[in-house]
Amino acid sequence: MPRGLVLQPTYRVRGGVPVVQLFGRLEDGAPFLVEETRYRPTFFVLADHRELLDDEPDAVCELTHLRDLRGRRVARVTVPIPARVPPLRDRLQSRGAATFEADVRFPYRFLTDRGVRTGIDIRGEGREQPGGLRLFRDPDVAPAGDVRAALTVASLDLETTPDAGRILCASLVTNRGEERVRLLADAAPAHAA
Repeated sequence: MPRGLVLQPTYRVRGGVPVVQLFGRLEDGAPFLVEETRYRPTFFVLADHRELLDDEPDAVCELTHLRDLRGRRVARVTVPIPARVPPLRDRLQSRGAATFEADVRFPYRFLTDRGVRTGIDIRGEGREQPGGLRLFRDPDVAPAGDVRAALTVASLDLETTPDAGRILCASLVTNRGEERVRLLADAAPAHAA
């Protein structure tokens, strides 16, 4: 079972379906991408406030065993796409409902629900893509303990005009000793030191 480090959790909506995308590096050094199409955006409301969702046809509300910090039971609200969470949360709050974790970004909610922090076990077959990327579609994922992966570090610095309308200089440095500096301005700006 491949293990790696999640470096960039993000998502896309593809054909109306939210796709969690986890970019990272496997222990063997290969870059990977996990794409999860089965997961849907969720947040929580007090169980006593479930009836406020009756006029929300695309929201599914289910009781959970979870409780808020005061010990009150909460229900999980699931919607079809991430963009539905903020307006639904705002509507519920305007009706007096207490909402919880409605500000957690979609890919981070996915990781939290699975207990994944940085190390990840990927249970599924990966397919080699052009450029050496291993793509895993809808694998089962779980937290992994001590994961070591060789990472490349790059730092990009852009110097711009005060309004950021023009790039004056670009610098790139990597942990492999590469260093590039490009002055793009015709002359050093008067305010440069």
